[in-house]
Amino acid sequence: MNKELWRIGISGSHCSGKSTLASSLTRALRDDGANVELRPEPIDVLRPLLSKQKPPLTSDHIYYLLLGEHLRRLEQSANQYIIYDRTLLDYAAYLKIEGPKNSQLKNAIDQLLPWYLGHFDFVFFLPTEIPLELGGNRPSSEKHRTDIEDAIIKTARDFDIELIELRGSVEERTDFAIQTMEQLTRDKVH
Repeated sequence: MNKELWRIGISGSHCSGKSTLASSLTRALRDDGANVELRPEPIDVLRPLLSKQKPPLTSDHIYYLLLGEHLRRLEQSANQYIIYDRTLLDYAAYLKIEGPKNSQLKNAIDQLLPWYLGHFDFVFFLPTEIPLELGGNRPSSEKHRTDIEDAIIKTARDFDIELIELRGSVEERTDFAIQTMEQLTRDKVH
């Protein structure tokens, strides 16, 4: 592969296996000799800041901070691959389903989404086929999880965003992602 930087986004509802796939894909690419950077979910980056904030921030403020973190993550890297655990596509879906009724923020996201995702070479989508595991930080409803998934798919369709769906076990998803990347990078490089 001759390209300097490949950006890989992983999208899906909560507990769909994004973080697990991101780690597995990072290991597989590193085992193959690639330089890989894994960029964690924006909320995980912000959580230490949010936990110290007194009084707590409003949901509007948190959504603006999340938007800023998504955009900051587009910074360049010296690595050959950057894997993003979550993309702005996920954020747009969560905003539509559970976010504040802030039409200005939603309009800004809709305007930014095509530009933002234009930075990505691959956007992998993980459907909710893995049983919901409760970790205390996420809503516990399968319906909520399905609503988020449906919003991701609808938003992708509305903006003509190509999602590469990955199904199966972690190993099957990782193998299919690698095979897809090899095929598409051959097509893009040659």
